[in-house]
Amino acid sequence: MSTIPQYPALLIVVKSLGLLSMIASSLIIRHILKRLIGKRGNNDSASAGIWSSIRSFQVIASEITLTQSIMLCLSCGDFISSFFVPFLSTWMVPKKDTNLVWASGNVQTCTAQGYISVMFFGLSVYSNASLAVSYCLVVIHNWRDDEKQRKRIAFTLTPFICAFIFSVIPLIWQNYNYNGGFYCDISASPIGCNTWEPGIECTRGSNSLMVLLFVQLIPFMIAFLIIIVAVSFLCHAVYKQEKRMDRYALGSNQQPTRRLTNETAYQGIWYIAAFGITWIPWYCYAFDEVMGRGVHDIIDYFHLFTKPLQGLLNSMVFFRPKYLSTRAR
Repeated sequence: MSTIPQYPALLIVVKSLGLLSMIASSLIIRHILKRLIGKRGNNDSASAGIWSSIRSFQVIASEITLTQSIMLCLSCGDFISSFFVPFLSTWMVPKKDTNLVWASGNVQTCTAQGYISVMFFGLSVYSNASLAVSYCLVVIHNWRDDEKQRKRIAFTLTPFICAFIFSVIPLIWQNYNYNGGFYCDISASPIGCNTWEPGIECTRGSNSLMVLLFVQLIPFMIAFLIIIVAVSFLCHAVYKQEKRMDRYALGSNQQPTRRLTNETAYQGIWYIAAFGITWIPWYCYAFDEVMGRGVHDIIDYFHLFTKPLQGLLNSMVFFRPKYLSTRAR
């Protein structure tokens, strides 16, 4: 649990970062839907509007690609988690028995915030891993469009199922409580009852440390490992493809290049860095929690400032290729 000073200025910064992530995530969602709407408009110009009928929605659902569907799911997770956790933050924390600035909620709103946090932050994390794996497999196995469409549901639903299962477990055991910082999360109540405050009996979530370990910390670290491995295999696959093309370059007296390999590697580094900047401070925070000791202030501040950045950083990585392409013209 967090023990940082409850300064209004610090809270405003956290809320502002959450708002920035919401805006950035909405831009990704808008970009994907705009492309689908435009595509639909080209196919059926006589349509009165893309949202005018269920039929139009069904057409969009059938036309969305594998990576678009995962990215849409990821961005929805970023938007919802950014709104309910860093942006609403203390407004959902129980006002009773806390001196937290701007606390306006109750046990029910706190439980809802904790559930949404684990569910939709988890949805974003697992969708990041799913997206990395899908890109890797598409390149390695050279999937055709029909193959990608058949696998779309599995790659999109798996993150949602994982997030749902892992978010329900703490709900059953009443592990969603105020964590001593700016929001409710997997924690015991009252604060410190199962860690560094001996003699205090827990009224809710006495097994929160075990739940935090197996429901969030380990799954999120596995997701990060999957992303690193998938991006590495993707770069290697692109390198092998370019290397096979060397004989054509040598036959035409052209110097072999590794342009695609370099571009893939740089994009992969940005992808891993965006995830790492967001979640490595939280890994340290959660590890201190699981070890049953008070979280160090430096780790706590970093965790508060980086966790709301997920949507913003994902947006920067998403729009980076388009920005580079536009700048090169």
